[in-house]
Amino acid sequence: MTIDKMSSFQVMKNMNQQTVLNTIYQSELISRVEIAEKVGLTQQTITNIVSRLIEEGVVVEEKSHSLTPGAGRRPIPLRINSSHLFAIGIEVARKRVRGVLTDFSQNILAETDYVFVEIESSEQIFNKILHVIDILITKCMKPEQIKGIGLTVSGPIDQSTGIVIKAEHFHWVNYKLKDELEDRYPYPVYVENDVNIIAVAENATGALSDSQNNITLLFDQGVGGAIVIDKKLYVGSNNAAGEFGNFKVHYKDESLPCDCGAGYGSLTTIASITAIQRKMGIPFAEIAERIDKREPGIVRELQSIGEAVGSAISNLVTFFNPDTVLLTGRLIENAGFILEPIIIDIVKKTTFEGCRNVVIKSTVLMDGAKMASGLVLKEMLK
Repeated sequence: MTIDKMSSFQVMKNMNQQTVLNTIYQSELISRVEIAEKVGLTQQTITNIVSRLIEEGVVVEEKSHSLTPGAGRRPIPLRINSSHLFAIGIEVARKRVRGVLTDFSQNILAETDYVFVEIESSEQIFNKILHVIDILITKCMKPEQIKGIGLTVSGPIDQSTGIVIKAEHFHWVNYKLKDELEDRYPYPVYVENDVNIIAVAENATGALSDSQNNITLLFDQGVGGAIVIDKKLYVGSNNAAGEFGNFKVHYKDESLPCDCGAGYGSLTTIASITAIQRKMGIPFAEIAERIDKREPGIVRELQSIGEAVGSAISNLVTFFNPDTVLLTGRLIENAGFILEPIIIDIVKKTTFEGCRNVVIKSTVLMDGAKMASGLVLKEMLK
């Protein structure tokens, strides 16, 4: 019975601290009295929480500022100590691991990149991640003020446990990435799917800020998707919703085997950078040059890709009825001027009439590692 009471007390204490911390973060400067008025806690509770946060270096007092003019004792404003709180963000992509060290104002203080060709084992990619994290820790002036490590990974993720459900390109199946990292570092670890985090960021302050129901599609080394309904990310019953790269577009004999091992003819086998490189036998940098020159061979290939993608998106739009579909990724950045008109034309012609007002647009791919570091800030303030 005593344990239950202590547990409940600790939960409430943590919830109150998170509420106070979030209130300070949302305000440029705010006093203890104003916090108490906003959140409905007693002045003594606020004083105790703020004292702990100041002791931990999370919050600082701005004694040089005054919140009220005139004589008498003035309330001392508080702010988040953003320049002295740090987060590590790691983007685990199919061909590289990129990491950044940021402060809580999302300024990049250090970064490192590890590029590779093929991954032969789960231990190999995990060791690359460890190597990148170790470099970033050594570049932090106060490692004890690192508040967490965020990672984005291509493939379905159970965010609550940090388990990578399946990422065949890394040889990960039900891989306990969060646990493995927390066993090695004294920081909390947060893991999210790469396209999900793009969708959340774009819905918050980016190209989808005015949208309520949308689908984000990534065309890069692989193909992925994320679904947002009523401004909430939809992950499905098994955290696998939005795996657009597995959408079947070819059923004929010439369809190619999927990297995930789930049959043949998925969109990833024709509309990803990896697939185009494999088919043309040249690196993407050279492909991008040919796209710029509008060479007939590459234009025909892109037209074929655009038709397949357009048909797949048409089905998605008819099924989900989103107000917006957002396209992003390096393939879109380099070949969007060819792909987008084809996709839009097919969707407008083939989608169910009641869904044809959907907006299809593109945006430049956000920094995946920086978004991963933002996971730490988000979880700390949740």
